[in-house]
Amino acid sequence: MKKTITVKDIAKEANVSIATVSRVLNNIGQVKSSKKDQVLEAARKLGYNKKNISNTIDNSSKCILMFIPDFENPFTSTVIDGVLESINNHGYKILFASTKNFNDSLEDYMDFCQSLSLAGIISLASVKNPEIMEGLGRKFPMVLCSEYPENSALSFVSIDDNKAAKIATEYLLSLGRNDIALVNNSTKNKYARHRQKGFLRTMKEHQIDVPSNWILNLSRIDYSLAFTNIQSLLKSPNVPNAIFAVSDVYAVAAVNAAKSLGYRVPEDISVVGFDNEFVSMMSVPSVTTIMQPSYKIGYQSAELLFDMIETKTIEQKTIIFETELIVRESTAQLQEK
Repeated sequence: MKKTITVKDIAKEANVSIATVSRVLNNIGQVKSSKKDQVLEAARKLGYNKKNISNTIDNSSKCILMFIPDFENPFTSTVIDGVLESINNHGYKILFASTKNFNDSLEDYMDFCQSLSLAGIISLASVKNPEIMEGLGRKFPMVLCSEYPENSALSFVSIDDNKAAKIATEYLLSLGRNDIALVNNSTKNKYARHRQKGFLRTMKEHQIDVPSNWILNLSRIDYSLAFTNIQSLLKSPNVPNAIFAVSDVYAVAAVNAAKSLGYRVPEDISVVGFDNEFVSMMSVPSVTTIMQPSYKIGYQSAELLFDMIETKTIEQKTIIFETELIVRESTAQLQEK
């Protein structure tokens, strides 16, 4: 039987990087003519042809790649736990890659993925250029987990962030709290963009204007960053009587920032978080939050990927899970003074 030629074999023979071989063989990116000649000569010498090279999907591979944004958000860890259960059940291994380590180009991502022996990809991360994930999805079985570009042709598992934000906002309004601030992540992320849209749309439906300084778009999910920014907001002359935070990390920061300035939670300022992670239950007072089934989102993303791998189909499938309002101690009816 003829030996399967790998990208690594050609790279070693040509004395170039795996990334350079990937660029030449897939005709993407710029490569010096001398390097290109080296790669093509090495490929010819080894007997390369498209039928016997392994540089994209390895049908015998038992490895899944998962793109993640970071580990700072407890939501990320819970989703990963769900993915791991499915992957272990199927007898596969997993590799993690942070999108922070890549240039914002399809070429960079493709070079990396094609240097590995992958069965498929799960992405929990948001990227600026939607074509990156779409391009990878044309080469590999792929599922987007939670984060997906609008009008994507790829399969994804997520929630309706607009609807969830509306539920949270309507609940605070039902408590007589019309002065609501939003603590949000960067709107480059789909979930943050949609939750902000759902919040503002609901406020507009109730004919309530939201001051621009009451919308905080923070660069990352980070307790200290949120605490400092919320403190600054609450030191301003115009103070909200409620805060909707798009993460439980932000919500706990809001509770503690308010208490540090002498405000009572929930009497003076009520707080609603998002995710129903463990931190929301450990806070004093415990945090009212929007529960999204983070573990199920991870598990189902992996199951959907394995279905694609086993059936060898790339037909788009979407799964949208419902969310639920979990009422705890950080919210209360506004009492008239």
